[in-house]
Parts: sequence; C-alpha cells; structure tokens
Amino acid sequence: MAVIFSQNPKYNKDTFYNMDGIKNRIVTIHFLSGKLACLISESLLDDKAKETYLHRLKKLPEDIIFCDFVQLVHDVLSPTDLKYIFFFYIMMSAEEISVVFNIDPHSVYTARYRIRKKVRNIYGCDLII
Repeated sequence: MAVIFSQNPKYNKDTFYNMDGIKNRIVTIHFLSGKLACLISESLLDDKAKETYLHRLKKLPEDIIFCDFVQLVHDVLSPTDLKYIFFFYIMMSAEEISVVFNIDPHSVYTARYRIRKKVRNIYGCDLII
C-alpha cells in the first residue's frame, strides 16, 4: 500500500524547488511526522509494529517524491487527510490505522476513497493508495 502520484503534465515539478518551498516542505513533514510518531507510540499496536512504523516515519523527510506530493496537496487536504496519507505511505494497514485513531476499519477505507476523490477532482490525477 504505497502512495503513487501520477502527475498531470500541466503542473510543472520544477516550480516546487525554490528555497522557501523546500524549507516549508521540510518543516511540514517534520512537524507531521513528529505528531504521528506520538500517536503511534501511544497506540495499542504491538512493540515490533511500533518500532517499524516509527523507523519509516523518520525516513519520510528524505523522500523527495513524498515531500513533493505533500507540497502539492497540503492546501487541498485537511490535516486528518494528511495523517491518513502519511500512514498509507508508511504502509500501515487499515486495521492498524483504525487502532491508532480508535475508529472502525471501514472508516479508514472511506477516508481513503474520499482522499482519492479530492485529489482526482482538483488535479485530474490518480492517487494510488
């Protein structure tokens, strides 16, 4: 369950590489990663799963493709949607996400569908999560 973003040609990737964009993108990724690390560490997941997901979260700021994707959609998606995107990207299952958020697993599937729909309607692109 990785996030793959097939970009529409009308959005030029080079526009996101100015210095302010890089600084803001890194701050956003670090901030959200820290908040999600707290959620994961306080959840009822087993210790091995927690360790795996915390390790994956630490690597997110180094992933340029993911950082570009977050930069592109952070204005469109709600903070909760971004949390889901982060969890999908580190390959958490719907059941594990439901444990972290203390919700029904079907709510995770619904959130995934709505995120895909938002991205498709705004950018005309497909989001595979």
